[in-house]
Amino acid sequence: MHSLIHYILFWIKSQNNLYVHSPFVFSFYNEVLKRRNSSAKIAKLIDYYIRNKEFVKKQDLGAGSAKKNELVSDIFKHVSIPDKYGQVLSNIVEKYGSKNIIELGTSLGMGTAYLSIDEKSRVISLDGNPHILAIAKAQLQPLFPQIEFIQGDFLNTLPVALDLMGRVDLVYFDGNHRKKTTLDYFNMCLPCIHEQTIFIFDDIYWSPEMTEAWEIIKSSPKVTLTIDLYRMGIVFFDPAIREKQDFYLRF
Repeated sequence: MHSLIHYILFWIKSQNNLYVHSPFVFSFYNEVLKRRNSSAKIAKLIDYYIRNKEFVKKQDLGAGSAKKNELVSDIFKHVSIPDKYGQVLSNIVEKYGSKNIIELGTSLGMGTAYLSIDEKSRVISLDGNPHILAIAKAQLQPLFPQIEFIQGDFLNTLPVALDLMGRVDLVYFDGNHRKKTTLDYFNMCLPCIHEQTIFIFDDIYWSPEMTEAWEIIKSSPKVTLTIDLYRMGIVFFDPAIREKQDFYLRF
């Protein structure tokens, strides 16, 4: 019910490129949301996961499924990012030149693959489940050798990833969908941002807790602009954006 109510509210508030008056957001809409690409590497991953009937042991450290074992193909179907939104990740990386990227929540690595579209980028992906991470690592590393994987609780592994990066261009938050932990991760990453850093939060209307976290993040004095796509929220810190605004875009 929570997600449905907020989807209705999102639909009422949201707009498309015909009604966007901000040049920054108009450019984002046309070059990120409306742009479509194809990738043979990602198509290969999708085909592999759709056909994979292997069972994998669940070890969810966040607010996820209670199942102990699940088919890889079912995890792909229910958890992996849809291509429409995966391309949003790839297009953001390409448009804004993101080179130093951290992902919280590897799962099968589909989001990781979209984030790794630039071969010159450095991508560190974190996950708590060693069993599913082993599958993702086996499939992704031959295709995207620039990815580094770290297994463990995010509260322990995120500081390690941040130390390795020094500063971050993009952080994709897609794990442990709880209010407190999401805000903890957000605050842990803030010292490593610069003016062009982008944060992306997945599943912002997944639960009341996640929506509360999203609203607090939007209100941060460091945030200059947010874009709400319903499934995900995108955060900018660029001080050149003088008037703080929150946009709701459908595509």
